[in-house]
Amino acid sequence: MTTMAMGGRRGKAGSISVTRVRRWLLAGVITLLLVLAGLIGYTRWKTRKLLMDLPHRLGADIKSETNGFTWSQSVKGHTIFTIHAAKAIQRENGKTTLHDVAITMYGAPGSNRTDSIRGAEFEYDQPNGVVRAAGDVYLDLAAPTPSVNSVGDVKSEVSAKNAATSDAAPSKPDSPPGNGSKRIQVTTSGLTFLQKLGIAATDQPLHIVYGDMRGSATGADYESDTGTLKLHSAVEMNGMQNRQVIHVRAAAAELDRASQRATLHAGRIATDDNRASGDLMLITLATSGGIDRIHSEGHATLEGKGGMTAQSPKMDAQMGDAGKLHDVLMQGGVQFANTAGSTGSAARAEVHFNLAGVATSANFDGHVRLDQVAPGVERSLTAERLVTAMAPDAAGRMQMREATASGPAMVRTAVSAPAKTGGPSTIHVSTLRGTSLRAVTAQRGGVTYVSEITGTGNTQLVQDDGAGTVRTSSGDELHATLFAPGSSAKDKAKSPTGQVQTAVQVGHVVVTQRSPAKGTQTAGETRATAARAEFDDATGGLILTGSPQVTSPGLQLAADRIVLHQGSGDAEAFGAVRGVYVASGATGKAEEKRPADPVHLLADHATVAGGGSAAKLFGTAGKLARMWSSTAQIEAPVIETDRASGKLFAHAAAGDASAGTVRMLLPVQAGAGKSSLAPTGALRITGGTLVYTPADARGPAHADIGGGVRMDNPGSQLTARSAVATLAATPLQGGGSAATALPSGNLQTVTATGDVHLQQPGRSGTGERLVYTAADQRYELTGTAAVPPKVIDSQRGTLSGTSVIFHGADDSVEVSGQDGHRVRTETEVARPAKGK
Repeated sequence: MTTMAMGGRRGKAGSISVTRVRRWLLAGVITLLLVLAGLIGYTRWKTRKLLMDLPHRLGADIKSETNGFTWSQSVKGHTIFTIHAAKAIQRENGKTTLHDVAITMYGAPGSNRTDSIRGAEFEYDQPNGVVRAAGDVYLDLAAPTPSVNSVGDVKSEVSAKNAATSDAAPSKPDSPPGNGSKRIQVTTSGLTFLQKLGIAATDQPLHIVYGDMRGSATGADYESDTGTLKLHSAVEMNGMQNRQVIHVRAAAAELDRASQRATLHAGRIATDDNRASGDLMLITLATSGGIDRIHSEGHATLEGKGGMTAQSPKMDAQMGDAGKLHDVLMQGGVQFANTAGSTGSAARAEVHFNLAGVATSANFDGHVRLDQVAPGVERSLTAERLVTAMAPDAAGRMQMREATASGPAMVRTAVSAPAKTGGPSTIHVSTLRGTSLRAVTAQRGGVTYVSEITGTGNTQLVQDDGAGTVRTSSGDELHATLFAPGSSAKDKAKSPTGQVQTAVQVGHVVVTQRSPAKGTQTAGETRATAARAEFDDATGGLILTGSPQVTSPGLQLAADRIVLHQGSGDAEAFGAVRGVYVASGATGKAEEKRPADPVHLLADHATVAGGGSAAKLFGTAGKLARMWSSTAQIEAPVIETDRASGKLFAHAAAGDASAGTVRMLLPVQAGAGKSSLAPTGALRITGGTLVYTPADARGPAHADIGGGVRMDNPGSQLTARSAVATLAATPLQGGGSAATALPSGNLQTVTATGDVHLQQPGRSGTGERLVYTAADQRYELTGTAAVPPKVIDSQRGTLSGTSVIFHGADDSVEVSGQDGHRVRTETEVARPAKGK
């Protein structure tokens, strides 16, 4: 019904038919679809527009992206560098962001050197030729090599070229390259590569790996064309080189691989054995990658393991194959020292080492000086050149085995010795000189010391005992032994190390010894010559042989052997002693003075006090000691003289009580106006002892003879128990009296006492006292009241009285008596013959 109703209405005006509704619905759907399509298109357009505007809104200017970016630059067919990246993003500003970048740089043509720079991200400003790294950067640099044709270099180049075209991730510096060659690997950040200049630079910290070496620095420049790497500051490298630990420090450094040279500013290189440093150090690298040579300038310093330090303006060091020091040359003024208290200097020093890097020899040239200070001992050496050889001691430490100094050379040792009396210590100094001095060392108690010194050419030994006695000996050659270190304080004081113990000097030996004044002994100087001199510290004596001669003030002495004593300054002569004792001067009018009369001497043995102030002559049983001048003579087993007092003492040897061993010959001059028959000659006196005293305010010069006297005068002979002879000395030119106490001047009187016997031709006399006057040849004989003098005359008989006077001039006898005494004359009368 409904259908009918509806159908009835379709035919009426204003009614909506189903068909129309369907049409409307279809049109609406189509319209909706069109709207939706428009909306979708608009939305897509808006989205696309939004996406296109998003980079600008985010500040990005990406123009295009590409995978596998490679850029190379060549000059005259030679590739300079290649930049390769796994991905490149080009930006609107003309710059390109590169990911997983490898920059390969090629050395000069023929160098076969390749280096690479790797990083995760770089910014490439191609118009300006600048590449900047973001994040960590890894540099892989070829090590310095001497040969451009080496296999290692070729392999390095091929490997680098293959790596440049690879998309593999950058290798870490601790990962060795695949070809196994030694490379320099650097890790840093903030790197900038200037394409046009071929320079890569950074101001950031660097981590460096080179073989077994690890290090760091701050800031670096790398020049691709020259292969030079410059480290700006705080350079430090540590590791192993040739199986030894090595440390390198520098304020800044440069590595020039083309010349195989590294430059360190304020550098320092240390190994287990040695340390070297300098304001500027130029290091030449070896083929092994180690150090071949080191050149240092400005405070160049070398420190040895044993504590030796040397410094000079310039130093050149040559390394051996094992990376150890082989040769070191220091110039421009070298200063060196060690921990044992030794210091030194020279214009030039050269040290040689063995394969283990241990010093075996050292040479020093130009104003060489060595000083050593130890408790109580100071030593020094000066020379123009010093050559030393080293050897290991018992502990394996290198010590000097021998040294030769020349040009000329000097070794000085000063030892402080405590005074025996508790006073201030004295300084004993010994000095050795020569055109060349060679020292040999020995070891004792773990201590190395100089045991021997041999000198040649103008050698000299100077010994100062610290008490004023200084002895200097010179000769052609010298050999000295030195004291070894003492095992105790007592031994060290007795035999200080380095002090001369024995010495032998040969060839034109000349000795000078200065002695101070001691007591009555005046200061003086003794000079000696010989062919050979021997010194022994145990005795302090210097033994001279080979025609030795000694000259001291007023004395010249020669013998087969002469000994000079250091402390006392005394001299002893042995065997065929002969000499001359010269006058020392006195006062007197010039017109009365005569030249000094030298006194000669002969002896088997003689001793002379320091400065010649006193002398003692010794004879033998068959040959007496003898002293004589042009006018007087003395012979005796022992003759002693003293310059200070002017006295002479002649006597028998100690323990010899025999008499008649002293002989004296004195001049006799007849007085003016006497008979021509008065003799002028010499008087001989013999006795057991003789003491001569020169003239002084108390009396004239006189000789006291004891021990049984005998006086022989031409035509007379006198014996007595003792006698005193007075002399009239003649002043000498220049003043003074004889340098020895030998009697000088004419005999004046002889006074004999005790059991006097006078014998003359045809007569004799006895008494207790006799006075002989030389001027008139007069003998006055006296006795005592109980025993008056008596004369037995062959012609006059026996005469006695208070005194008997013999006149030698006219051969007369005068007998006189005192008051109350008669002169008695006994005459033997000849009896008549039987039968007459």
